[in-house]
Amino acid sequence: MDMLKSRSFTTVIFSAFCFKNIFRPYNCQGPSMEPTLNNKREDDIVLVEKLSTMLGILRVGDIVVVIDHDEPYSRVCKRIKAMEGDTVYNSKTQKYVKVRPGHVYVVGDNEEISYDSNSYGDIPMGLVVGRVYFRCWPLNEITFF
Repeated sequence: MDMLKSRSFTTVIFSAFCFKNIFRPYNCQGPSMEPTLNNKREDDIVLVEKLSTMLGILRVGDIVVVIDHDEPYSRVCKRIKAMEGDTVYNSKTQKYVKVRPGHVYVVGDNEEISYDSNSYGDIPMGLVVGRVYFRCWPLNEITFF
């Protein structure tokens, strides 16, 4: 019986560690990532993994959760368009820009209305919370990314 309690306790501690440090759910709101997320104007709940960010293995095309550029207590979903050292076309200024070292260029899939790096420039990698791994809500749109 003590062995079972010990295993249960270990499992709970390990799960809590993983939930806090590796995986975390986030609510993606708004139309900036349509049609990939929130396509039916319903908020999507996504599972974000933080290992890619911690290990520095994010790639162009990954959907990420970032700390909002203007509201540090808010989180937003965006797609990585360019990594440090890359040159990328800014659709708002209609100029090419080079992403600074330690920074990333993020955009919404719905670029016409998205407030993103096209408006405020590249962002420090420290603002990237993690990579969207899985959409778990709504249930009829479960998706791995």
